Amino acid sequence: MQDAAMARIAERMANGETTRSADALLRLFLSSSDPAESDNSLAALLTEHAQPQIRRIARQKLSFLGSAEYQDVDDLAAEVLSELLRRLRQLKAEGDVDTIQSFAAYTASATYRAYNDYLRRKYPQRHRLKAQLRYALSTNARFSLWEDSAGAWLCGYRESIGAAIVSVANPRDLPEKLMTASPPELLAGIFDASHGPLEFDAVVTAVVELKGLRDWPADSPEMELLPATQQESNVLERLQNQQWLRKLWSEISDLPLAQRKALLLNLRAEEGDSALVLAPVAGIASIRQIAGLLEMAAEDLAALWNRLPIDDMTIAAQLGLTRQQVINLRKSARERLARRMAMNP
Repeated sequence: MQDAAMARIAERMANGETTRSADALLRLFLSSSDPAESDNSLAALLTEHAQPQIRRIARQKLSFLGSAEYQDVDDLAAEVLSELLRRLRQLKAEGDVDTIQSFAAYTASATYRAYNDYLRRKYPQRHRLKAQLRYALSTNARFSLWEDSAGAWLCGYRESIGAAIVSVANPRDLPEKLMTASPPELLAGIFDASHGPLEFDAVVTAVVELKGLRDWPADSPEMELLPATQQESNVLERLQNQQWLRKLWSEISDLPLAQRKALLLNLRAEEGDSALVLAPVAGIASIRQIAGLLEMAAEDLAALWNRLPIDDMTIAAQLGLTRQQVINLRKSARERLARRMAMNP
């Protein structure tokens, strides 16, 4: 029977029908009365078309996870494939061959739905932020939120619909006033700095970085930049490692400005003294270089040097934020650094 099924597939190919295209395989699966032919078509449809597309979208959407991405991509892909298999078998059982006009579009839509459900379950704070931004885009006459032909959501000023997609501006380059701006003002600032329509998820990630939000599962282990007292010997060993210190300094340089200030101006050694003053001693950065990283005049940092570390209320006054926001910024900075250093020890 399987040989007969393969012969029919070959015959259709000889007649000009490309059975290896997704839509042709779908039609063959849904319409064939031969179990072997149907199973072969379904297997090819899922392995040659659905699975690569699902994993491509999942990798793109979950790239904000860093090293944790790989397991999450596998989990999300398995979830979508399982749902696709269930739905396709249901359609065949019902004799419905017309519901899915484009298998690629249908697969993309299923993946985006699963991604949103996954995000809501595992990353509730990011999901809440995404809902706020989506609401602002949908209710403000200046903005638009639309879906492209591949099922991806794009956003921008209404007049930018149809223009080429651009990359989101680096959060470090955005005005600090946007950190406390309303969602419409925040979106306008990002659109002005980026000069074109953007992927909606990329905008969400940029806002997470800008605001220093905790974008990690609530049940994940707390990761601190400096380990607890019982791990101090390990800290001292690492502090003697110039390569580790330079890598750490490079990662700090990539933090948003507000996170850099919240972290470095309050950074304490085990004795409670400033850990930042160790950077010039260790040959990692001069006072002038540290001032540049903090976007301060070297003279202003020198005047502040002997008073380091400074308290959160003073840092909050400099940034125009509340004390709790400064604490949150520093916590987010530490978590991001811990993740990045773990990825590249």
